[in-house]
Order: sequence, then structure tokens, then C-alpha cells
Amino acid sequence: MSTGTWRRLVTALGCVGTTVAALAVTAGPAHAGQVGVTPRIKGSGTVAVVEGTINEGPTSCDHRDNRDDRVTLGCERMRSTAAFEAWVWLRPTPGNAPAGHWRFVEWQGCDELRTTSGVQECGVHSGPFDGVERAPVAVFEDTVAPTVSAIRVEASTTVDNTASFTFSTNEGITQCSFDGGDLFVPCTSGVTRTFAPGEHSIRVYATDPSGNFSPDSSRSFTMVSTRITTGPRNPSHTPDGHFDVASDNPGARFWCAFSGDSHYRDCTADVGNGVSRIPFTGLADGEHTFYVYAQVGEWIDRTPAIRTFTIDTAGPAVEVTAAQVEGRRASFTFSGPGAARFTCTLTRSSVPRSRECTSPVVYDDLADGDYVFSVTGYSATGAPTNNPPSRAFTITTPTGPTDPTDPTDPTDPTGPTDPTDPTPTDPNGPTGPTGPTGPTGPSDPAPTGPVPSPQDMTAPDTTLAGGPAQGSFVRAGATTFALGSTESGSAWSCTLDGAAVPCATSLHVPKLRPGTHRLSVTAVDAAGNRDATPATRSWTVAAPARSLRAKGWKKGPAAAVSRKKGATLSTSVTRATGLALFASKGKGRLTVWAGKRRVATVSLRKVSGGQVVLPRLAAPFTGTVRVVVASRGRTVRVQGLGVETG
Repeated sequence: MSTGTWRRLVTALGCVGTTVAALAVTAGPAHAGQVGVTPRIKGSGTVAVVEGTINEGPTSCDHRDNRDDRVTLGCERMRSTAAFEAWVWLRPTPGNAPAGHWRFVEWQGCDELRTTSGVQECGVHSGPFDGVERAPVAVFEDTVAPTVSAIRVEASTTVDNTASFTFSTNEGITQCSFDGGDLFVPCTSGVTRTFAPGEHSIRVYATDPSGNFSPDSSRSFTMVSTRITTGPRNPSHTPDGHFDVASDNPGARFWCAFSGDSHYRDCTADVGNGVSRIPFTGLADGEHTFYVYAQVGEWIDRTPAIRTFTIDTAGPAVEVTAAQVEGRRASFTFSGPGAARFTCTLTRSSVPRSRECTSPVVYDDLADGDYVFSVTGYSATGAPTNNPPSRAFTITTPTGPTDPTDPTDPTDPTGPTDPTDPTPTDPNGPTGPTGPTGPTGPSDPAPTGPVPSPQDMTAPDTTLAGGPAQGSFVRAGATTFALGSTESGSAWSCTLDGAAVPCATSLHVPKLRPGTHRLSVTAVDAAGNRDATPATRSWTVAAPARSLRAKGWKKGPAAAVSRKKGATLSTSVTRATGLALFASKGKGRLTVWAGKRRVATVSLRKVSGGQVVLPRLAAPFTGTVRVVVASRGRTVRVQGLGVETG
């Protein structure tokens, strides 16, 4: 019994002596003091009875699962009785999850406090011969804020410009904010977002159940984009070509590979405006896939730009099987097994005219002059004949006397015989019916010695491969042709734009000025026979955009760029017969004018391979050609303008 209890007992006995005597005679209850205790716990912890007899109810209360130090939870009532005065002492213990976060702060609603082994304990009691109810509160506090681990950024390998973010916290919930914003939203590790290309950031903080905030964990990152702006046609009928690639991130590097490569290679080759040009040569026939991704610092585009295309150089072989020229009419028969269609070209004065055709093809009412006929076959995929066969012929109006009896007519077969005529009609002459091996006589001595070999009178056929296709438009001024002949030991005679140029088995054409150029190649065999139908090729080199007159355009080394409706590029032309526009694919539109006549409206959405060949002009045009922006607010890029001349 405590000292206070003893004093209260003595006082009570002294004041009521008669009552004591009565107690001695009459038996009272066995337990006169009683206390009912209903502990409460604020936060995470336990309370346990360390002194006092519990007659009813538990001896402890556990609320370690409560992680919010702002929440108070009640416990089950416990009852203690005693003969005079009931006492209960309670001891607090902080929760241990997370370990080290919780501490005991104070007791509330206790009758007395004491400290045992450094821990404050709560005492509650009844009065003498009395019964009371008590509800003391043990207060615990979460003293440690949560933490958030370093954030990891992982760009998606399947969705462009998308990244996921992983992180962890030791407790609580997390919230995220992107790009420096003050708006935080609930998020969990693995959250995925899509961004525009460029610099970005993420901030993450955690809040534990007690409302403690962690410090922010933040990370900056870069979303990188890759675009293929131009590439070969599909299918492409040449093993050589290039891709133009770009990124929305300034200063990006590029890494490239073709299907079958063992690794990516650095292919950065800036040609202006952030565009890199990646050439390829010698690809085999078949399907190929080109991969390219951009890199900015440590950040890369995890979804490479991909272009699959087919190389098909195996055009069908074509043969001219018959050619007939009568008066002003020429007809040609040809064949090309496996060809899906044919194009026939008739060239006069270096001006080719082509049309779809079938065999036989007939040309009527031809004017006087020299002509070259050629025919090209195309496979089902559009691959052209590598070396189209050609035939040269001349249309000439007959002149001179036509009277068969005119003695002055050099073509008269019945005219007088010239005694010096090397072709006498003597049947025994050296060229008579019996020939050099006929009967011998005084006027026809037998020949002696070996019979001479027949003289080579057959001219070779000339072949021409490589270089730009017939009638095509190109941006590059330099090119190389491969020369061939049907007879070994042949030499070649070449002219470029009418001037003789040296040539052998190949002809390298240096950088040419913009305009139409014409090449003619003639094979000459060892016996001096010249091909009567030279191989010919004409093509047009485009004028670069920087050389055109510009109004409302910004001109760079690789392209002229504008977003302004009505912006104009222009140039003066002489006897133009065809036009081609070199431009990047986009959302804008252009109109092309020859003087006051609109040649075409070009939607850049439909640009393929960076080139648009416009409809041919109805007649040779001399004047000003204009390229005008027809859209508003759309970026338009023009690399050049090809002008074919007759």
C-alpha cells in the first residue's frame, strides 16, 4: 500500500471510530475499491499493465498498426478491484514500423506519473471504498519523414516520345510533378508519360501517414526524336542512293544500320538545317531495312526511324527484232519477255519524245532528219531495261532525175557501159557468174595462193549503263557511266552536249551546270566498223534553291524555307519543255507557274523521294517560272528546281 493510501486510511478511521467498531462486528465486501480503465493510444504503440490486479479485461492494448500520429484509437476496458483502494499502472512502448520512426511523447488523463528505467508510467486509482472510471491517453509521435530513391528514366522502345519513371519510397504515398510545375498529382513507380521532343524534368515526393513530407527527388531528361525526311523510291531501280534524316533536337548525332549489319555506326553528316545525308551504294536486289536513331548527350531515341524498301535492278531484256523505214514511215518490231509494259522513245535533234507503246510501233509523216529509236521495258515493279536497244535512221526526201532512160542519170541501170567500168558484164570477168574459181582461159587466169579471209563488215552494238535514267531529273551534277560493246576490243567515241570528250570503258562526267545534258556514245570495233545507232542518254540537273530569286524565303545551303503564303522562288528559262520540283515532304502546298499559266499544284504530303516531276509543258516555254507557297503557316522546304530544255 502506498504512503498516500495509508494516510487516507488512517484519517478515515480516526474520523469514524464507531464505524470501525461496526466494521469489526459486521462483515463488509471483500473489495471495497474499484477502478475501470479504458486506455487510448494516439499514434503507433502499445500500453501494458505493469502493476495492479486486473480482474476483468485485457492487460495490454496494441495499436502498432496505426501509422498516423494524428489518430487516437481506444482500447478494451479493463477493471481492477482492491479491499480499500484500487490502483493500475500502465507502461507505454512506441511502435517499430518503420523502425526508429516512433517515440513516446506524453501521457494525458493520468492520476499520477512515475518514471521507471527511463520510461514514464501512468497511474490511475479509485478513492477509498470508491469506484471510478479512467481513460488515459498514451501519445506517440512519428518523428522521421519518408525518403524517395533516385529516379530512373527509361525511354519507351515501342512508343515515340514516351518514357517511364521508376523510384521507391520507404513509406507513404508519392506524388509527381513534371517540367517544373507546382501541380503534383498522385503517382506510383512505373508511371508513363508522353512528351514533346526536348528538355524535361520530373519531381517526386512522398508523404507518410502522419503527414510528414519527404524532400523532393528530381531528374532532368531529354526526349529525342528521329525523322527520315527523304529516301529512295520503293521499289528503287538503282543500288545506290541516300537517306536524309533529321531530329527536332538541335545538335543531334545520328546512328545508322541496314538490315544484316552487326552494329550501328555514327552517320552524322550535316548538310544544313540539321539534316544529315546518309549515302548507300551497291545494295543487292531484294528487300532492305534502314534504321536510324538520334542522340543528344546521354539521351537517345529508343524508337529508331525505320524505312523498308526494295532494290530491283533486274529490268527485262528487250530486243528490236525488225526495223523498216519506207519514205516518211518507220516501223519497229520488238520483244521483251517478262516485261509488263514498254516505253518507246524517238529522238530527233537531241530532243526525245517518249510514249507508252506495244509492238509493232509505227511512226508516220516523219520530217527529214536523223532519228534514234529506242525501247525500254519495265518489270511488274517498274524496273527498267538496263541497256535499252536503239536504232538510228535517216529520213531524206529523194532528189535528182528520175527518168530511167536519162543517160546522165547516175542511177540508170541501162546506161552505156564505161570501158573503165570495174564491173564489166563479161560473163567470164573476175566478178562474172563463175567468179574467181570459174573456168580458166587466156582471159581468165586462175588465182594462185591462199583464198583470203572474208573482211569484217559487221558494226558492234553500243551499250550504256549507270548514270541518270533517260529523261530523268537529278540534283547531283557529277555522275559515271559504264560503256560497253557487243565486240571485244572495241573503242568508243563520245560527245557530251555536242562536244567530244575522252572516254574508255567508263566515262566520268564531272560536276555539270544546271540544265539538260545529252550524251552520245559510239562503239568502234577493231576493224573500224562504227555503230550506226549510238547509245544516247539525256538528263536534267536541277538548279539549287539558293541560286533562285527569292521573295519571302530564307535560303540555306541545302534548302529554301518559308511559312509565308505567297512567298515566291523564280528563275528565267529558255525553251523549257519539262519541270521537276525537289522538295521535302510536309503539310504545305505549292503552285508552279510558267508565265501566267499554272503548271501544277503540289501537295507536299504526296512527295515521294523528295522529287515531283510536273506535267510536261504543251510547247517550249521561254520566260519566268515561279514556285509559290499556296498554304499558310506550314513550313515548306524546297531544295531545287529542274528545268528540261529542248
